[in-house]
Amino acid sequence: MHWRSKLRTLPADAEWSKAPQGSLDQTILETVAAEDAAARVVEDLAPVAAIQHHVLASLRGGMSVLTASKEGRSHLFFDGTGFRQVDHGEAPSLNEIHEDDAATLASLRRLYDWDAQRETHPHRRTELGAWEHICKQLRAQ
Repeated sequence: MHWRSKLRTLPADAEWSKAPQGSLDQTILETVAAEDAAARVVEDLAPVAAIQHHVLASLRGGMSVLTASKEGRSHLFFDGTGFRQVDHGEAPSLNEIHEDDAATLASLRRLYDWDAQRETHPHRRTELGAWEHICKQLRAQ
């Protein structure tokens, strides 16, 4: 319901039965054209890399991220030698050290994928938007 409230349609007080078919057709064409244009945008990944660098530096500096839901929780932090992820919950517990920065970033992106996208359904948030969301999840240990 939330996502469709932002769709541009006829005014709320318009009666659909009295609306000219041309107006509805035009609105549909404009909406599809806008969707197609948005799908063709190629995102600049330089700002994404900068935020990822900031996130890794913050984790090394003592920050951590923690997700929690009814299914369990995940805690990702730097333990002084490597990035450790500890999961508890319905799935088997996990306690692993990520082998490198890329594995840590991939794990963070998976942890926050749904959460980062939930305000933008049915569209995907840009990668920059997703990493800005992840950056906001950093907390002092």
